[in-house]
Order: sequence, then structure tokens, then C-alpha cells
Amino acid sequence: MSIKRCAILAIIAGWMLSYPSSGQDETSPANPEASGAAADNGVGTVLALMESDRLAEAESMISRIRIQRPDDVNLMLIHANILAGQGKSKESVELFSRVAADEALGAVAQNNLAWILVTTKDPSVYDPERAIELIRNVLLKTPDDYHVWSTLAEVHYVMANYEQSLRAAIEAVRLVEEVDAPPRNLATYHEQLEKARKAVNALQLLE
Repeated sequence: MSIKRCAILAIIAGWMLSYPSSGQDETSPANPEASGAAADNGVGTVLALMESDRLAEAESMISRIRIQRPDDVNLMLIHANILAGQGKSKESVELFSRVAADEALGAVAQNNLAWILVTTKDPSVYDPERAIELIRNVLLKTPDDYHVWSTLAEVHYVMANYEQSLRAAIEAVRLVEEVDAPPRNLATYHEQLEKARKAVNALQLLE
């Protein structure tokens, strides 16, 4: 799997709009009556652009929207995912870190932050030790989220903990199959599982 997975994860932003976040008022997207207004203000278009992998356009639009609402953590998380999908690791890590403390959205931000820390090509951002700490914390809060198990599998794989990676990948696949995910998503998790299984088998051959 590539960094584009974070762009796919950004579709989670669709449910972000139904969750409250710190500092929101009655007109925020978290308010059911205001959700349509948020979409009219461009958030819905941003999400559609992300889903179509038109990340440059999405980034340009979310940047403009955030000028008016710079402290909105929903928008911040959407922006962070777009930046991650573009491979802008430093910028995405900064935003994910800001959202990480939010009560409602912190788990998603920490999950995606952990993913970036082990998949980035930027050596100044790469930090598997921080990633494993983050993802373990998230797992305690959301033990039934297949995204989190998948990230844990990737972190362990990068750290050459292949057996732990395999166990986490197996759990991710089990959970994603339970929710009847789209075939494309399911295939991605099976690919991760197969990658971990091959690494374990290779190690056994060397023993």
C-alpha cells in the first residue's frame, strides 16, 4: 500500500461532519441542520475531489475554506489527509498533531499520523517509535476499527516485527470483512496480509 491510502482514509471526513469538535458553535458542520450549509460552502466538493484523487484541487479549495475557519478541527483533519495523499509529510504531520488532542477526532488523527510516520520518504519525519506508541494508544480506544489494526500491521512491518504484523493484518481483514467493505478496500487489506505472511514465511526459511 502507498501513501495514497491516507487520501482514501480521508473519506472518513464524510462522517467527521456528524461529530462534534472543540470550539464549534451552532452553525458548525457538526450540527445536523448545518451540514448542508457546510457542503454548500465547499466541504462537500472537497470530499468529492478527494474521492476522485483530484488532490491538488481539493487542497486549494480546503485552504481557502480554512482561511475563514482556521481552528475548525474537522477542516484541519480533512486538510491533513489531503496533504498526506500528496506526499507532503511535514505539513500533514503538523496538522494531524494539532487534531490529535481533540476528543472526537483525535483517534482518527493519531491513526493517520502513525501511518505517515512509518511510510514517509522524508527521513526527518520518519519515526516508527512514535508511531507504535500512537497506534497502541488508539487501539485501546477503538479496538474494533480495522483502519487501526491495519496501521498497527504496517508499523510492525516497518519495524521488522513480522509476526506481530501478520497478527494485526489478520485482525484487520477479519474486521473489514465483517463490515462488508467495498471490494477495492478489501483487496487492499488482503494485500497487506499477504505481504506480512510472505515476510514471516521468509524468516522461517532462514531459521
